[in-house]
Amino acid sequence: MRVTFLLLLLVPQLLWAQFPEDKKEKFPTYFAFGANAIFPNNFQGTKTFLIDRDYTKSTITQMTGFNFGGLFRRSYTDRISIEAGLNYSTRRFDIQALIVDSNLTTRDTMKFTTLEIPVNGLVFVKMSENVYSNVGFGLSFLYKPSTVRVFSRPDDKSSIDHYGVVRNKFGMDLNGQVGAEIRTYDKGIFYLGGSVRVPLSPLFTMLSSYKYGTQDAQTGTQQIQGGYISLDIRYYFHNVKNKAQQPLVSPMGE
Repeated sequence: MRVTFLLLLLVPQLLWAQFPEDKKEKFPTYFAFGANAIFPNNFQGTKTFLIDRDYTKSTITQMTGFNFGGLFRRSYTDRISIEAGLNYSTRRFDIQALIVDSNLTTRDTMKFTTLEIPVNGLVFVKMSENVYSNVGFGLSFLYKPSTVRVFSRPDDKSSIDHYGVVRNKFGMDLNGQVGAEIRTYDKGIFYLGGSVRVPLSPLFTMLSSYKYGTQDAQTGTQQIQGGYISLDIRYYFHNVKNKAQQPLVSPMGE
């Protein structure tokens, strides 16, 4: 996976290096800041999971989350671009647990954070003088820093712990996006769109652990996928060009 990631980063750089300077001036590189609202759904996998054991039942439901970060866009024509960036993503999960023999219940919220590097190819269609629609596909490379835990004490003798267990710190998802943007000459680019994230492997393993008094803990597990759709807002900063003649020697006379 690391080799694939390096190739995806190097290929755009090598292609760009072959462009003449007038092409680079016409199709510049942009830096953008983006923020996404994450909405779980059942389109690419269930958003609700169940861990059913003899003494407990845990229902895990993915909730709304958020994603933000920066990215670079390199354009090769006014219709084709490649984007890569670095995002901070938080997915939230509602966990409801029931102790069957006593009807005691607990409720917690687990937050699971990842660092992500999306790499997407984009194709644009010109709608008007400065409005372009686009569709894009690519991959996101995930880094999962650590296992997370939430715990509950429904009474003096009972405890229910839930762990988001990271078995592999690295992962990969498929990306798809569609949107529209307004390109201006002096104020940058304004983008609004939507995207879909399709996991290629489980995000983490949810482990439920119930213990009563001095009895051994009863555990159960479930694979959590973590796919979602999102609403995306981005701003691409305007490239300021310095057209003044540059000095041939240092102003300090060196």
